[in-house]
Amino acid sequence: MDIINTIEHLRIYLLTSRGVGHSTLMKIGTNNYKRDKFVLCSERRIGESLGLRKSETLSMDSLQTLRGDNRPMVMDNSALVQMFTDILLKVKELEAENISLRNELNNDRGMAIKPPEFYRNTHIWQH
Repeated sequence: MDIINTIEHLRIYLLTSRGVGHSTLMKIGTNNYKRDKFVLCSERRIGESLGLRKSETLSMDSLQTLRGDNRPMVMDNSALVQMFTDILLKVKELEAENISLRNELNNDRGMAIKPPEFYRNTHIWQH
């Protein structure tokens, strides 16, 4: 399975399994860990709603504060869903841009660029 399919499967799993105890399990684990740590959430208010202290909660829009920090991190499923969604949207955006650039290049050259599989079937690759 390629990485894009893996990310999509994990994203769908997290979205369709809401309420089964992901955050509760994470909270039990962080409560039992007595040293400094932080939890990455999509928004700080999510961490606070879980009963985490502000100093233990990091949001996706404050990742620059990680510089120089060496506490262990746990990721809440809200952060994972946001990250996976953002990754998939960016990949789709780049794929569309790639197609547009290929079409533009083809129009400029007046010829079509063939996929690599086409060239593998020519005499150059047959030894």
